[in-house]
Amino acid sequence: MYKVGDHVRVKSKEWYLANRDNGISKWVTFSDGSIFGLAKSIYCGQIMTIEEISEDGQYILEEDNAGMHWSEECFEGSVVMDKFIKAEDIY
Repeated sequence: MYKVGDHVRVKSKEWYLANRDNGISKWVTFSDGSIFGLAKSIYCGQIMTIEEISEDGQYILEEDNAGMHWSEECFEGSVVMDKFIKAEDIY
């Protein structure tokens, strides 16, 4: 389970193409009934930020802007982000 502020990588485009229902539809149906469809596939492979977690445990992502609900199965895992330090912050 992820928490607000975590960075996650959305499953790859290769995964999406290989796992579409019947191999030809535009979506993947997960065991919990949630769907990974064409609208979500544009984010394949991207690193996204968990902005909110709904009451039913679905994730809302900061970069999504459409307010789609994402299940945990949509992600390859969490990503550790390095913090960048500006030169002027050092002095």
